[in-house]
Amino acid sequence: MAADQLYLEDLGEADVDSDLDPSEFQDEYAVGEEKNVTEDGGLKKKVLKLGSGWKKPEKNDKVFVHYTGTLLDGTKFDSSRDRGDPFTFDLGEGMVIKGWDLGVATMLKGEVCVLTCEPDYAYGARGSPPTIPSNATLQFEVELLSWQSSRVKMVEGTIEVTTLVEQEGYQKPNEGATVTVDLVGKLETGEVVDQRTAVDFVTDDEQVIRGIDKVVMEMKKGEKVRAKIPPEHGYGARGGLEAKVPADATLVYEITLVDFANAKESYEMDAGEMMAAALALKDKGNALFKKRSFDLAIQKYEKAVKFLEFDQKYTEDEKSAAKKVKMACWNNAAQCGLKIAAIDKNSSGYNIAKKSCDRVLGIDSQNVKALFRRAQSYIGTRDYIEAATDLKNALLEDPESREIKAEMKRLGKLQRDYNTKQKNLYASMFDSKVSKMGMDTAAPTSEAGEAGEACTKGCCGTNNEAPPTEETLEVGGEECSKGCCG
Repeated sequence: MAADQLYLEDLGEADVDSDLDPSEFQDEYAVGEEKNVTEDGGLKKKVLKLGSGWKKPEKNDKVFVHYTGTLLDGTKFDSSRDRGDPFTFDLGEGMVIKGWDLGVATMLKGEVCVLTCEPDYAYGARGSPPTIPSNATLQFEVELLSWQSSRVKMVEGTIEVTTLVEQEGYQKPNEGATVTVDLVGKLETGEVVDQRTAVDFVTDDEQVIRGIDKVVMEMKKGEKVRAKIPPEHGYGARGGLEAKVPADATLVYEITLVDFANAKESYEMDAGEMMAAALALKDKGNALFKKRSFDLAIQKYEKAVKFLEFDQKYTEDEKSAAKKVKMACWNNAAQCGLKIAAIDKNSSGYNIAKKSCDRVLGIDSQNVKALFRRAQSYIGTRDYIEAATDLKNALLEDPESREIKAEMKRLGKLQRDYNTKQKNLYASMFDSKVSKMGMDTAAPTSEAGEAGEACTKGCCGTNNEAPPTEETLEVGGEECSKGCCG
């Protein structure tokens, strides 16, 4: 694929298909006429091909160019075209010679020009050995392919945000801030589906779609942005706004942050306020769990714990209460992890659950819920020995638990099935090897677990007389006398 096919897509700037003659926008640089760019004449520019539109790249924009550099005698020393790879740099950041920073800033999209850079605007007295001598005047034929505005950024990885009205300062809404915004939401077709003014909501509280929530927390007071919000951060597969937004629709919102008041940070709170904030977040996590929004629930539990980390403000009784809330949040996060694993069918959810249980057990090593859920995670990752240890410890703490006993039985069956598969695998490998050697294998003896004879221990899956007892499920227990359990 040609380089211009890769880069001529306007990376952040709107394409301008104007009916006007491009020369109306570029009359200061007529084609073929060389003019000074700087007052001292150290940088000159001659346009070979007019560009389109009227916009020019600004400082900090990422520009994409093709160029060919020559000495005044025509000797070529470098060319991006020869490499077949456009050159990119951040304009005005000193990443290139001074003549480029100044010259490219005067160009329009698609323009081709020659920049003549005297030594002070090139490599000066030092040159760039061995290709560029000391105090050399250089000429560059430059084509401005495109640029990515520094005012375009990505939020949450997939929300494209363009700043339309910028403001100074650094303060932005935090989690839990009360904000006031003006909104105009459209489909990609341009149809307006949401237009409201002076909308009040609390950030990070599921009061608006996730895309708006996350974008607003990146804005300053008085700023206006355009946000392209994909379905996963909008209304998703279900659609919304009384069916005005169809399923899996991408939305384009213009958002103005009119005002905001930040919530207190944890370090600004006293002990009572921190506990209240933590409990409120825990309740929100529980509500999200019931909605099966397990990822978001985990986020709430983690934020709740953060409010309890500054326990130097607490009395001993308050520290004890804080530990209980932290363990409850971690145990709940572990349950979320198990649910995620069941849905996604991969180990990421199990890892979340293990990590959360580890935190609980770091405070209370015999916490039954944490032992039980960590055991379930170990079973999910086929770490059966670790799972058995956790289940035994949990049963010591709660001997009457039906759930723990049922999980031990499930673990025992899984372990037996796994051992049988491994035994069959190795037997198959052995038989194959013996067959290649032309040897006959001996028939199994009854002492070795002849087929049809029931195992007295219930550990090899051949006992049909009665279900296995708890003793037969313990990993690492008494060996089977028949030699059939591996």
